[in-house]
Amino acid sequence: MENVKMRGFKMFDKMTILPLDHFLLAMTNLAHFHGRWLAFRWLGEAGKLPEGAWSPECLKQSLNTQKRIPKFVYKQLLNGTEKTVLKVLDLEGKTEFSERVRKFFRVTARKQLNLFMGEVETPVDTCCHGDFWSNNIMFKYNKEDEVDETVLVDFQLMNYGHPGYDILYLLFLSSDLEFRDLQMKKCLTQYWDTFNTYLVKYGPVDLKYGWDEFIMDIQNYKAIGFVLASTLLPNVLSDIQVEAGGLMALRNMQRKQVQELEDTSKPTSKEIKRRIVGLVTELIRDNVI
Repeated sequence: MENVKMRGFKMFDKMTILPLDHFLLAMTNLAHFHGRWLAFRWLGEAGKLPEGAWSPECLKQSLNTQKRIPKFVYKQLLNGTEKTVLKVLDLEGKTEFSERVRKFFRVTARKQLNLFMGEVETPVDTCCHGDFWSNNIMFKYNKEDEVDETVLVDFQLMNYGHPGYDILYLLFLSSDLEFRDLQMKKCLTQYWDTFNTYLVKYGPVDLKYGWDEFIMDIQNYKAIGFVLASTLLPNVLSDIQVEAGGLMALRNMQRKQVQELEDTSKPTSKEIKRRIVGLVTELIRDNVI
C-alpha cells in the first residue's frame, strides 16, 4: 500500500459516491483482471501453458476460499443481515417493504446458497477480487486533476467464480440508486467491451457466451450483491470499524451495526440507511426481492 501511495495513487473517500469517470476506469481494470485469469484458465484447459504451470483445477482449488466456509455460517449471515435491513426499514419508515425483504432472506436467498458459495459453474468463471469496492481501488490523477490510472489492492478475499460477483460488489457498495439508474448500463457496457476481447481471443471454439448471457448472469447475481452490500455497508461506512475476522465473527459485527444505526445524529448512519433503502427500493422494483 505504501509503495502505491509513493507512486502518487490515492484512496477515494468511501462516503462519497464514486464518480462515473472513476467507475469506468475501475470497470476496465476489473475486466482486464478477470480476462487475464480467464485466459490462463482456457490456455491451461487447452494444454498450452508452459510446463510446471498451475493447472486450472489447482488455480480453482487455491482460490475458492468461499467454499471452505460451511453453509450454516452463510445462513447465520442471512439471519443477521435480515435483521439489519428490517431495522433500517423500520427506522426509515419503509415498513411496506418489510414482508418482501423477509421472504427474500428466508426463501429466495437460501435457495441461492449454492450460487452464493460458487458451487454453480458458468462458462466464464475466473479469479475474482472478492472485496472490490472503492476503498480497495487506488486512483491516480493527471495535472488537470482527471483520474487516469487505477491500481487494485487488498486481495485477501480472492475467490473463484462468476465476474458478476465483483461487478455488483462495486456497484452496490460504491454507488447509490440514483447513480445506478442513470449509469449502470454504461458501466456494464464499459466492462463488457474489454472483457469480451478475451472471450474472442482465448475462448474455446464452442463457447456461446455473449452480451445477453452476461446481462442475464448480472441479473441473477443481483441477489448475491444485495446480501453482500446490506451485510457490509453498515460496517465499511461506519465511523468505528469492526474487524470481521472472517464470516464466523459477523454476528458481533451485525450487533454493533444495529446499535449504531439508531443514532440519528451521525452522518455515517444516515448514509448507510440511505444506501440500503435505495438498494431495497431498486431490487423490489426489479423483482429481485
